[in-house]
Amino acid sequence: MRGLTVRRTDLYSAPADGAGLSETSVRAQIDARAECINEDDMMFAVIRTGGKQYKVAKDDVLTVEKLPAEPGEAIELADVLMIAEGAEVTAGAPLVDGASVSATVLEQTRADKIIVFKKKRRHNYRRKKGHRQQQTVLRITEIRAASGPAHEVGATDGA
Repeated sequence: MRGLTVRRTDLYSAPADGAGLSETSVRAQIDARAECINEDDMMFAVIRTGGKQYKVAKDDVLTVEKLPAEPGEAIELADVLMIAEGAEVTAGAPLVDGASVSATVLEQTRADKIIVFKKKRRHNYRRKKGHRQQQTVLRITEIRAASGPAHEVGATDGA
């Protein structure tokens, strides 16, 4: 799961018999359980769309500025600024060459209304106007890194 925070109270529960544990044994228990929740193996990318940057991973659902696509349509986001997989990080200057992120459009929607209120005191000038920004809801389906040299699994080199 992405964005998971582990609190000490989630990892440690007191023994039923009420016997206390030493700080070192509690720390060992926390470390053992935290190893199961390892986010370093997850692949993520930083993309740019609508003048904003988003950190995305596979199966993320995010709301971006309106894109010209119909619900259910697959789109390709080519403005990839960074890709990370485990400890390996690839940053572009400004974009990562050959990298892309695929997404499916879930819906076209509108944001909550904001009120624009203008007033000039002592001049009887008041203007009230509302605005709703159009948005596109996306589900990230795939993150493709820049294609390196083709190497098939199981193939031998030079033999």
